[in-house]
Amino acid sequence: MKRTLSYLSAFIGFIVLAAFVYRNGFHIPYFYDDYEHVFTHPGFDLFGSFLQANGYAHFYRPLEKILLSVVQMQWGWDTFPIRILHILLHASGALLVFHALRTWKMNTISAAAGAIFMIVSQLCVYAVASNDSQSQLEGALFSALALWLLYRYTNQAHHHVWKYVASVGCFLLALFSKETSAGLLIAIPFVINAQGDSRQPISKRIQKMLLLLTPYAICFLIYWVLRLNAGGSTAAFGATSYSFHFGLNVFRNLGLFFVQAILPVSSLAAARAVYYREYALLTVMLLYTGLFAYFFICGLLRSPRRNLVIGLSVLAFCSWCPALFLGWMNELYPYNSIPIIAALFGISAEYYLSSRKTPFIRSAAMLLFLGVLITNAIGTNEKTMGMSELGSRAEAFLPQVISSAKELPEHETLYLVNPDGPTFEYSQFSMRGFRVVAGCDSLVRYYATRPDFQYFISDSTNCAAEMKHSPGLAFTYDPATLQMYRMKF
Repeated sequence: MKRTLSYLSAFIGFIVLAAFVYRNGFHIPYFYDDYEHVFTHPGFDLFGSFLQANGYAHFYRPLEKILLSVVQMQWGWDTFPIRILHILLHASGALLVFHALRTWKMNTISAAAGAIFMIVSQLCVYAVASNDSQSQLEGALFSALALWLLYRYTNQAHHHVWKYVASVGCFLLALFSKETSAGLLIAIPFVINAQGDSRQPISKRIQKMLLLLTPYAICFLIYWVLRLNAGGSTAAFGATSYSFHFGLNVFRNLGLFFVQAILPVSSLAAARAVYYREYALLTVMLLYTGLFAYFFICGLLRSPRRNLVIGLSVLAFCSWCPALFLGWMNELYPYNSIPIIAALFGISAEYYLSSRKTPFIRSAAMLLFLGVLITNAIGTNEKTMGMSELGSRAEAFLPQVISSAKELPEHETLYLVNPDGPTFEYSQFSMRGFRVVAGCDSLVRYYATRPDFQYFISDSTNCAAEMKHSPGLAFTYDPATLQMYRMKF
C-alpha cells in the first residue's frame, strides 16, 4: 500500500510538472499538417479505423484516429483535451522510467532525475505539443511497456505469464499506434537473448528465443495484413524525405539523433543562432553541450552498472529504427528513445551522487545536471510558445482562406503571398507567413464547397511569375493584425 501511494504521488508530481512546463501550449490550434487529422465527419465509421487508413494522409494509425475522432465529436476544434491526453501519456512514460530505475535499486534522487529529464526534455516538445502526434506518444509508451514487461518476465526466476501476455498486447498496441514501432522486432530478440542462460547450448537458446518471438511475429503479420487491406501507406525506397535510403543519410540521421538526445538547450534557439550567425551565443551553447556530454558519458562509462548501460544503449539504437534509414528525419522520431535516454541520465546522475571523487567534482557534476534540467525546461517553454504562435496565426488565416476560396473564379488558383520580413524557419516551431496553413486544402474544399480549390504559397516575386501561367487571386496579410487583403500585379 505504501509503495502504491508513493508511485501515485510521483505520478501526480510528474503530471503537475509537465503541466507547468507546457503551460503555454494547452490550447495550440491546429496548423500545418495537423489539418490532415481534422475530420469533417469525425463520428462516421469510428471503429472502421482499423479497416480504413486516414483518407487525407493515408497513415494507418487506428488508435490515434479513433481518439482524435472522439475528441472532435465532443469538443470540436478545441485542442485542450488533446493536450491533457498528451501530458498524461508523457507523464506515464516518466513514471515507467522512475519505476525501472527504482527496480534496479537506484536511489530515489537518481530515479527522479531520470523521470524529470524525460518530462522537461526539449526534445519532447514536438510530440507533446503537437495536435497530430498522439501516435508517437502512444507508440513510445507501449513500446517501452512491451520491452519492460518482457524483461521482467524473462528476468525473474518465477515467470509470471501475464507479463509476457501483456508484453505481446503492448506490442500490438504500439503497432496500431504508429508504424515506427516496428523497430521492436529488433529490440525484442535482444532482450530475450540478454536474459538467457549463457551456460545453455546455443541451439537451445535459439529455440527458446524463437518460441518467445512467435506471438510477436503473429501480431506483426496481423497488423501488416490489416494495414495493407486498409490502404495504409507502405515503405518505399527512394530519395524523398519519407522513403528509405541507405547512404550518407544514415550517418547524418545518427548524428542528429545523438545531438538532439543530449542537447541541453532549445534546438530552436540553436538553429536561430546558426541562421543569424550569432557566433558568441553558438560558442557558449557548444561549450555547454560539450561539457554536459563529457560528464554524461563519463558517468555512464564509469558506472558499476556496465551491463545495464550497454543494454540500454543497444535498445536506444533499436528505438531509432526504422526512422534512422529515412531520407530525412525531424524531431518527432527521437521521442521513441526518450524513455531510454532518460534512464541513462538517471544512471549517470547516480554515479556522481555515489562517487568518491573530490567534493568539488561531485558538486560540479550535480550542479551541471541540475542546470541541464533547468535549461531543458526553459527550452521546452520557448518551443511551446513558438508552436502556440504558429497555431494562433493559422487559426486567424483559415476562415479568411475559406472566405477567399468562395470568391475564387472557377478553376483558378488562390495565391497566398508572404509579406517581406524574416525568413527564418525551423521545423514546427518557426514558420514563415502562410506556411502555417499548408495542408488545409481538403478542409477548404469542404467548407467552401469548392472541390476545384487549389492554392499556392509564395513571395511576391514568385507569385507574379506563376500568375502569368495560372490565373487566380492573390492575397497577402498585415503582420500586425493578420488580416488578409487582395493584391494586384
